[in-house]
Amino acid sequence: YADCQAKLQAAEAALAQKNTALQSLQHSSTMSEKRCAQLQTELKSMKESKKGSWALWGGGSKEALEQLKNDNEVLKEELDGKIQENEQVHVQMFEAAQLHQATLSAMETDLTAKTEQLEGCSKRLTYVEEQLEN
Repeated sequence: YADCQAKLQAAEAALAQKNTALQSLQHSSTMSEKRCAQLQTELKSMKESKKGSWALWGGGSKEALEQLKNDNEVLKEELDGKIQENEQVHVQMFEAAQLHQATLSAMETDLTAKTEQLEGCSKRLTYVEEQLEN
């Protein structure tokens, strides 16, 4: 009975924890929906303004556009660097996996040979012991 009661309490605690998590997620979802609606309203307002889409970029000045181009170029260079770094890591991981597999295969082969050698020694020992008894 005590065991069942402990299990029931644990299940109730887990349920309460999940309910709390669900409430938190529902609140977060509601807040996200409100923020999305607000952003859609702002976007619609910007589209209707005289400045059009350039209002998003600081009024569409040439300086602002040039700054955006420069920022974009810097971000592209950083992304390219990260892509190269990622490729190098993948190559290293692949090579490490191959080396691990080769080492594992060699160890398995060595273990098999040692096991066979041990079995042979064990048989010889048994034979010698039988000879000594006779």
